[in-house]
Amino acid sequence: MLPPGIDQYFIPDPGAGQAGVVAPNYRAVALGAARVTFTDAKLGIDTSRDVLLAAPVGDGPVAVDWQQSERLDIPVARLQREPASADATFTTPPAAAQQPKNYASWTKALSQYLAQSERTEVLMHRDTKLTSRADEDERAFKARVQDARRSLRDDDVDAVRKKYATKREALAERLRKAGAAVEREQQQATDSKTQTMLSFGAAALGAMFGKKMLNAGTIGRATTAARGVGRSMREAGDVKRASENVDALKQQLQELDDTIREETQAIAASHDAAVEVERIQLAPKRGQISVQFVALGWQPE
Repeated sequence: MLPPGIDQYFIPDPGAGQAGVVAPNYRAVALGAARVTFTDAKLGIDTSRDVLLAAPVGDGPVAVDWQQSERLDIPVARLQREPASADATFTTPPAAAQQPKNYASWTKALSQYLAQSERTEVLMHRDTKLTSRADEDERAFKARVQDARRSLRDDDVDAVRKKYATKREALAERLRKAGAAVEREQQQATDSKTQTMLSFGAAALGAMFGKKMLNAGTIGRATTAARGVGRSMREAGDVKRASENVDALKQQLQELDDTIREETQAIAASHDAAVEVERIQLAPKRGQISVQFVALGWQPE
């Protein structure tokens, strides 16, 4: 019979209820339950885990050493208040386990031990500033990083296109106008050549019919034809200059498109590279260990 003030729990017996399994024999252990929290505001981490430990109880100066404890992979809710069988036997607990005052010191020791031993590993990707979740393995985290990088890639590509959009639109408009100017100059040059040819034809006919036709009109047409030659030459020069302007604008537009393509390809390459993650170890901060209880535990042997 334990003295009052000592809480006790029975650790479930895996073989309880199975045919041919004898009633368990229980030995006394120190049973500690705690919740450990890990936070990091900069990394956006705020997660907790429940810990249930069973430590042997001795008769020496340090009756309970949590470094010698084992982690029980069961929730506190599965601990039982009664033994698995009415025929269960018990090993007499050490004297230290029968002293209620010891449990307070063991509680303090458990908190100190957890502060030193409990760690959580967080995966981090610096470029996207993403960190892994509590229940997320490395493969799932990398997949989430890839999704985020694709979204960032699309945003960055859009930003590049927007950066050059005004300049490209202006060049395209200048090219359109320059093309229209070439067409206009070519039409004027064609008209001028036609008029010159007609003037030359009229002058030639007048000359063919002799002195009677060689009058002021004939001379005027000859003069007009001569002037038309000069005008045609000027028109041809205008066409050439307009065409050269079109070629120069096409070259500028091509160079701008090449720049846009190079920048977007570089962005795509940077985002499509293999995902490299960092592993960060977090320890609980002061006040982030909450010991729920330290009690006498009965562990089936």
